Amino acid sequence: MRRLSAFADLCARQEDWSGAEQAWIRLARLIAEPSRQSSIYLRLGQLYDEHLPNPERAEAFKWMAWGTVTMGEALQRLLRNTLDRFPEDERSPKAAETARKDIALQLAILNDALEGKEYLMGSSFTLVDISI
Repeated sequence: MRRLSAFADLCARQEDWSGAEQAWIRLARLIAEPSRQSSIYLRLGQLYDEHLPNPERAEAFKWMAWGTVTMGEALQRLLRNTLDRFPEDERSPKAAETARKDIALQLAILNDALEGKEYLMGSSFTLVDISI
């Protein structure tokens, strides 16, 4: 994966935006860490905004980054502080309650985005819907 990442960076430096796009998309599929995925999604969003204008793809990557970081982080905090698989002395009811409130706020954002449409990107089920 390091070589693919280096290739993507090289393509970007040489302004080979199509090559960078393809390499970053492949990296996003291979990397399991949410923070690294989010970083790639943001790079792709910037690429679609500045170099390969594609508003639909930019919107898709915005939602994928949001789901990975914002929603994912709140869900991790809730699980970390409520599941029995974690030692009781490492769980915090206060942190769990804060996470619940954060999740409720995130779900309100998601609900607003879905108003008047069936899926986040419109009338078709996409990878964005799966990632959230």
